[in-house]
Parts: sequence; structure tokens; C-alpha cells
Amino acid sequence: MIPLLVLGIIALIVGFYIRKTSREIPGDPKARISSIVGIVLIIASVIIGSLTTIPAGHRGVVIRFSAVTGTIL
Repeated sequence: MIPLLVLGIIALIVGFYIRKTSREIPGDPKARISSIVGIVLIIASVIIGSLTTIPAGHRGVVIRFSAVTGTIL
């Protein structure tokens, strides 16, 4: 999850850098693609980080905003 988040942030920064430095081509496709890939990677990292697998024979307690919800998986 963390490497995916870091890659997303790096791709977003690269997109902003390309957009800032390429003054001759407004709306440079490389900058747009890099920014979109960065945003998608960040969103995927957040979604993947919110999922977990509970091994067989164990119980999982659902926590929402640092409070136990009372649901046991």
C-alpha cells in the first residue's frame, strides 16, 4: 500500500513539473497522463489500504474512526 501511495505522489509531482516547464505546448499530454496516473494510484492505495483478510479461525473487529462498531467478522 505504501509503495503504491509513494508512486502515485511521485507521478503527480512529475506531472506538475512537466506542466510547469513545458510552456510551448499548452495542455501537454505527458503532463496530463502523469497527473491522471498519479491520482489513480493514490486512490487505489487508499482503497487497497482499507481492505483486509482475516485468516481462518480468527475473529476480526470492525473499527470505524478509532471506535469499535460492535460487528465481528
